Amino acid sequence: MPQDSAQLKALNVLKAEGENDDSAAIWRLTLFIDAVGENYQFEWEREWRHAGDLRFDPSAVAFLLFDEANHSAARKFFRDAELNNEGPDYPCLFIDAQWASPRRNVQAP
Repeated sequence: MPQDSAQLKALNVLKAEGENDDSAAIWRLTLFIDAVGENYQFEWEREWRHAGDLRFDPSAVAFLLFDEANHSAARKFFRDAELNNEGPDYPCLFIDAQWASPRRNVQAP
């Protein structure tokens, strides 16, 4: 929501009212709210939000977004995590969101 919107102003009032109350209802809502600033880049933020546990098989992941400079390190991190029983490996495509055309630059596992 835009910085100067009536909705954000109302949200800020509710946040101030719940400032010293961790159980205030406002804190159950803020997880789902973004305040948009002048330089807010939402293009990368096309996710669904889910409160609570979310379980899925790593093989169901189609791709992960990383800066290209981190692709090799991320691939190693996930492989090591699985080998050490510390987490899953994601044998999917790694894509850099800054690529002009990801289909030309996609790096398969």
